[in-house]
Amino acid sequence: MRPTVPLRLLPLWCLSPLVLAQNHMVWEPVLSPVSPPARWGHSLCAAPGTGDPLVFGGRDATAAFADVWTFGRNGWQVRPVANGPSARHGHAMVIRVDVIVWRTEAVLFGGAAANGSLLGDSWVLTESGGVLGWRQLPASGGPSPRVDHAMVFADAANVSSGNVETVVFGGRTASGTSADSFALRGDRWVVVGAGARRPAPRVGARLLDTADGLRLLGGHDGGVAFTDEWLLHNGTWTPAGNSPTGLAGAVDAALSFERLGHLLLLAEDTAGIQAVRERTHQGVWLDPVVSGNMPPRRAGAAIRWLDHLSTPAGSEICEMAMAFGGRGAQGQALADTWRLRPQHVAYFEALGGGCGPGPWGPNGPAIMIGKATIGRSSFQRLYSVSPQTPAALAIGRLDTALPTCGLRLDPVVLDLFVTDAVGMAERTVPVPPLAVLAGLPFDFQGAALEAGAAAGIAFSGVTRLWLGD
Repeated sequence: MRPTVPLRLLPLWCLSPLVLAQNHMVWEPVLSPVSPPARWGHSLCAAPGTGDPLVFGGRDATAAFADVWTFGRNGWQVRPVANGPSARHGHAMVIRVDVIVWRTEAVLFGGAAANGSLLGDSWVLTESGGVLGWRQLPASGGPSPRVDHAMVFADAANVSSGNVETVVFGGRTASGTSADSFALRGDRWVVVGAGARRPAPRVGARLLDTADGLRLLGGHDGGVAFTDEWLLHNGTWTPAGNSPTGLAGAVDAALSFERLGHLLLLAEDTAGIQAVRERTHQGVWLDPVVSGNMPPRRAGAAIRWLDHLSTPAGSEICEMAMAFGGRGAQGQALADTWRLRPQHVAYFEALGGGCGPGPWGPNGPAIMIGKATIGRSSFQRLYSVSPQTPAALAIGRLDTALPTCGLRLDPVVLDLFVTDAVGMAERTVPVPPLAVLAGLPFDFQGAALEAGAAAGIAFSGVTRLWLGD
């Protein structure tokens, strides 16, 4: 069974099974009181410890950056971190998991300085008590200095070592475009995929950790844009078909990710026009319906699929993509932030925390909601601290005028029950087969009798669910 890598201890509703088909997506601008300076060629990954979006490096028309920014409940915030990597762009940075102590940390490799000189150093960004810190890794046995390479964190199912590792492929080196592959196992670099059959040298490609291996997509060699796909499994490369014709010009695929067997690729073609493609686990490429105010044309943006986004309003949006910066059509550096979220699929948002004793802290009982699509039944679970205690689960609409510690819904449905010997209760709710329900929001909140709570009742936060089709 493939392990799920928690980028942080997510709320239970973020771990709920979601509808696989992502055929309706919407772009939305994300506002923040302050933002990182405009840039392109930067990295965006989940921050160690919290999973919040993190931006490092990049450049504008005159200089490169070495700053670290994270996006939390109050928007973008600069994070002072001493003794770190030099300013650079075109590097790669991914989150990895130390499975021994179950700790997340970000790995950075390579890039180029503002004057174009290539870099080959490796760094790890860690978090302790809310403080970020850099640690440089030994260079022995690692990739040569390079820029615009692919990098991914791979779990044990896809590597020859039988453990997790971070894999680097390709990029531009001092000798030209590269096709070599390296794996970072702990703090040690080793060569992988060195057989005679392997992908052609390329830059700007993307690696994805999928159920059948590490999948390589896209890239170019300075003239030809590649449409072939390759799999790296147990240290061996094998051909794996072709990407859609529309991806032929995807010289810089800005985002690639795997979610429950489906891949979603956000790319920039040679004209800088953004494209969204979805690949099912059967290998079929689809064109999702994308609406909203699409970001202006750009290249060199950083886009990443994230488990959550804490918004300035205090909500946490699960399963969405975030984009920042890039270089505009006139060559100017950009500093705008966008999100791409599912629409008309099972989609969740947490509207503030609860109060009173709960299994995950003083936030009241935890609730978990299964996939909710029209014409099917959905399960809802509630977890209390006390076993065999009276509890309730309400469905309605959030009333912001009600106290923050209490029932915050005007309930339409209110179910009363008693949790079992481990503090859990579950119910099943049928969703009518009415197409008009697709995309409609419903709010959920739980409550349980707990001796340590005010007035003896602990309340969960409110979770908003959009029904999928």
